[in-house]
Amino acid sequence: MSRKRKSRSTASRDKKSRGKKSTTRGAKQQAPRPLPGDKELGEEARDKSGLRLGFLLFGLALVVRLVYLYQSSDSPSFDAPIIDAKTYDDIARGLVNGDANYRFFVQAPLYPLILSGIYYLTGASIVWAKVAQMVLGAVTCVLIYCLGQKIFSRRVGFWAGLMAVFYGPLIYYQGELLATGLATFWSVVLILLFCATGRRLLAARCGAT
Repeated sequence: MSRKRKSRSTASRDKKSRGKKSTTRGAKQQAPRPLPGDKELGEEARDKSGLRLGFLLFGLALVVRLVYLYQSSDSPSFDAPIIDAKTYDDIARGLVNGDANYRFFVQAPLYPLILSGIYYLTGASIVWAKVAQMVLGAVTCVLIYCLGQKIFSRRVGFWAGLMAVFYGPLIYYQGELLATGLATFWSVVLILLFCATGRRLLAARCGAT
């Protein structure tokens, strides 16, 4: 009798274990599979969040720089450039008036050319020239964010861009008629282009091999 009971108990256990296995298999089979567009939707959400961070950094950087520009407007040298700023101002005004003299080659020519274009559009307004430089400075902060995101991660890029937003020396030079802000902008652009070109060449070599 005891042997029969043991055989019955083992048979019932086997049935229960088989039932559990079948239920687990059914649950695995009934688990929803990811749709083909789920990955694209996730990438779109990441891109949207990245754009929001970029716009946030741009707006914050522009506000900080315009506040600084307003506070520095009481300085005697705000409307009367001195030293290198005066040289750039004189060259730009000479280009607008058609009087390009030998001092054009004293400094690097790109910044005076851009400054003369701003003077031509705004009636030689130093205020608008500095506002344009502040806008370019805000764009530079966003580019620094993009560079950090491309090389490291989005978090690193955001903190790098945020540090550039409040970096005092950068704000100061972007508020003066100097080529420093323009040089910073082009430096970040060139590094971004270098990273993009390097990745393409590396991908092409890997594909070729």
